[in-house]
Amino acid sequence: MTTRSTLDWDVAQTTNVDIDDESFEATVRLVVPIVFGLVTVLGLVGNLLVIAVAIHHKTRNTTSVLIVGLAIADLVFIVVCVPFTATIYVLPVWPFGIPFCKVS
Repeated sequence: MTTRSTLDWDVAQTTNVDIDDESFEATVRLVVPIVFGLVTVLGLVGNLLVIAVAIHHKTRNTTSVLIVGLAIADLVFIVVCVPFTATIYVLPVWPFGIPFCKVS
């Protein structure tokens, strides 16, 4: 009799895990685009402000040049990598086709 109750308990736990997995996936599909959108907007605004301040003050020392270079690299990363990473969480399959998968 203990074996049967243990089996029933395992089945009940498996069913709850499936429900929890579905709700977790639904939560991820809702939260991840919001978080990635915030990262994209804040990253774009922040890095563009850094570049604008550096251009406005026209300082040409090594530190300013390195900071502007870092801001430009960060902008490229935000524009190229963040949207592709977001699609991994939102879309279950690669939406860009096999040739683009081979290139990236």
